[in-house]
Amino acid sequence: MSRAGELPVDFHYGPWGNWPSEILIASVGRHMHRFRSFSWTYEARSLNLTLPAPMLQSCTCAETFYALPSDFLGGSAGRLRTLHIGDTRFPHTCPALATVKHLRASCPWHANGDLRFHAIFALCPRLEVLHLRHIHIRADGALPVGPIPRTLRVVKLHARADCDLVQLYNASVLVSVPHVRLKQPLTTSYNMSPFLNGALSMSVSFEPRKKATIVAEMPHSREHRLVLYELEQVFKPALFVSKILRDMKTATVGSLRIPLDLLALLVAAELPWPCVAQLTVDVLEHDANETQPFQFGDGSRRFRWEPLDCLRSLSQSFPALNSLVLSLPSNDTTTATSMIDGGELAQYLREYLSEINNFGLSGVRIVGSR
Repeated sequence: MSRAGELPVDFHYGPWGNWPSEILIASVGRHMHRFRSFSWTYEARSLNLTLPAPMLQSCTCAETFYALPSDFLGGSAGRLRTLHIGDTRFPHTCPALATVKHLRASCPWHANGDLRFHAIFALCPRLEVLHLRHIHIRADGALPVGPIPRTLRVVKLHARADCDLVQLYNASVLVSVPHVRLKQPLTTSYNMSPFLNGALSMSVSFEPRKKATIVAEMPHSREHRLVLYELEQVFKPALFVSKILRDMKTATVGSLRIPLDLLALLVAAELPWPCVAQLTVDVLEHDANETQPFQFGDGSRRFRWEPLDCLRSLSQSFPALNSLVLSLPSNDTTTATSMIDGGELAQYLREYLSEINNFGLSGVRIVGSR
C-alpha cells in the first residue's frame, strides 16, 4: 500500500481459512479512503465501514452484514455504484446509497422486526439492477414499495420453498420492470405459471442436475426468466416443468424452444399451442434425469428414438406450425452449422424422420455441429 502512492487501490480479501488479524483490520480502516473497489468475504461486523471512502465505486461484503449503518462510508454521497451485501437490515437514511446503481442484498433467515427492504427505492433513487436473495414468508416487507426509479431495468428475486414468489411479485410495484428473473426450488408447491402468461416466445433449457431455465419474451420488449433449482431433489425434472407449461395460458406464444422429452410430455397431455409457428426441439438423452445431453458414440449410454414418436402428433398440439428445427447437442458451443451433410447421428435421424414424415410440413431442419 505504501508503494502505491496516492493511486486508487482494488482490495480483495478471503476466504483463506484464517480469521483476519486485528492488525489487518486496523490497516484496512487506515486505507479506506484509498480503495476504488473493496471485497471482504468475512463477517462485516469486524470492519468499521463508517469511515469515509470518497473513491469507492464497488463494495462487496458477502457474509452476514446484520445492519447497514446510516453513516455508511462516512455518511455522505460519493462514487459508490455497486453494493453487494449479505443478510442485512436497511437504515431509515443512508446518503452513501444515493449513487448506487447495482444492489444485491439478502433477507436474514432469522428475521425479526422491520428489515426496511420496502425503503430501498427511496434510499437508492438511481438504481438500475436490484437483486434480492433468500426471500421468505417471515420477512415482512421483503420487497420495495413506492415509486420505482426510472433507471431500474433489471430485477432478480430469489426465494426459498416456503415463499410464493410469483404471487408476491404480482402484488408488488415491480411488475412494470422490463427484465425480471424469479428463482425458486423446482419442488415448490406454488403455481408459477402466471409469471409466464402473455409470453410471445419461450425457450426452456436444462443444466444437468442443477437448474432449469424458462425464458419468456413478453410484450413491449420485456423479458421474464424463471429459474428452477434443486433438480437433484426429484426423479424426473421434466415432469415438474411440463406442469408449469400446461397450467399457463399458451394462446399468445408464437415461437417455442424446448427439449425433446418435454415436448413429448406436452403432446401427450394434448395441450393446445394454437399460435406456435416456429418450434425448435433440443434432442437430449431420455434417461432418468431427462437433463443429460446425448453424446453420440458414448458406449455407456444409448440414444432412444421413442420420444421422437411425438412428432407424429405435432399438428394436434401445434396447428399453426410451419417451421420445425431439431437441434443436436454439441461440445463446441461456438459452432452451429448444418449437420444435414455430415454426422452419423444426423444421418440416422434423417432416416428415422423419413419413416414418420407425416407432419404436414414442407421440411424439417437439423442443426448442430459437424
